[in-house]
Amino acid sequence: MTSTRRIYFVDHNTRTTTWDDPRLPSAVDADAPQYKRDYRRKVVYFRGQPSMRVIADAKCDVRVRRGWVFEDSFTAVMRLRPEDLRKRLMVKFEGEDALDYGGVSREWFFLLSHEMFNPSYGLFEYSAHDNYTLQINPASGVNPEHLDYFKFIGRILGLAIFHHRFVDAYFVPGFYKLVLGKKMNIKDLEAIDYELYKGLNWMLCVSLFWLDTAFRTDAPLS
Repeated sequence: MTSTRRIYFVDHNTRTTTWDDPRLPSAVDADAPQYKRDYRRKVVYFRGQPSMRVIADAKCDVRVRRGWVFEDSFTAVMRLRPEDLRKRLMVKFEGEDALDYGGVSREWFFLLSHEMFNPSYGLFEYSAHDNYTLQINPASGVNPEHLDYFKFIGRILGLAIFHHRFVDAYFVPGFYKLVLGKKMNIKDLEAIDYELYKGLNWMLCVSLFWLDTAFRTDAPLS
């Protein structure tokens, strides 16, 4: 990093430096939509923030059993302090000697995401029978510890973002809006229940039509 603590990257083969993270796509086609170019710049800027810097000289050890990956991960992660989660992540499966140079933690996130978002646990559910995007299960309260599990899942998502790992799950658009603190609207319902969205949208259009007609003619609504 520079004297002002700005991160840059070195290509040791060509002995050149760049501000862009080489782990991201090296280039965006000239004819690519503007939102793709803007997104790439935002990712580079986001990952370059001091708060997104891994504490490389310390380790965050997570030890789990493959058969109990959800339960063991919950116990291990929830006992850690927030500052511990910023250390170099080292995952170890019990009874396996593999060293974690990135591959073990990637597998851990993949396996854990399948467990966390399994509808059988009652925390999340599919938005429709023919749609595999996830939403929070409104009946999750049947599990008295559901709020602790949601806090754990939030930590795992934060860990995945911080350590550049993939989580095998896709949420409804409204979920992302809630995470970002943005307001939802009727359009967000389209991805959850298209028939309900069409019905409500039709009712809204009809209501607006009759209101517009009433204001134009000063006639009472019937």
